[in-house]
Amino acid sequence: MTTMFVFLSSAKEMKTIFFSSHDVSKPDSGSYLSELDNDDSDSTNSIGLDENLVLKLVRKLQPKLNLTMFGIDIVVEKGTGHHVVIDINYFPGYEGAPSFPVDFAKYVHDLLDKAHTTERTATSPIVLS
Repeated sequence: MTTMFVFLSSAKEMKTIFFSSHDVSKPDSGSYLSELDNDDSDSTNSIGLDENLVLKLVRKLQPKLNLTMFGIDIVVEKGTGHHVVIDINYFPGYEGAPSFPVDFAKYVHDLLDKAHTTERTATSPIVLS
């Protein structure tokens, strides 16, 4: 069971939400927390995911976690646009990322290429003239 705590000045007006992030964060989730309310269908009332903010978060987390691949579940509060991290996974599922197979293959290729280049440079003879 995961608990989402709200650390805002208005938190005293809100109830704590209890949920299982494993169930809620899946693309085909049947949880009521994954369903839009009637007034959520109005796109003028919704604020989407701030990709620049998420990119900054990822760049801060990568060295702290010492991971190059991980998943982050983020909830964006309607109306305010506040982003709340509800879960960080060091071995996440990628069913919500349609380009994952291609992205992963490129990632592995780049790692191998970098390792090969580093190895070749390290074993190259030094020629003094």
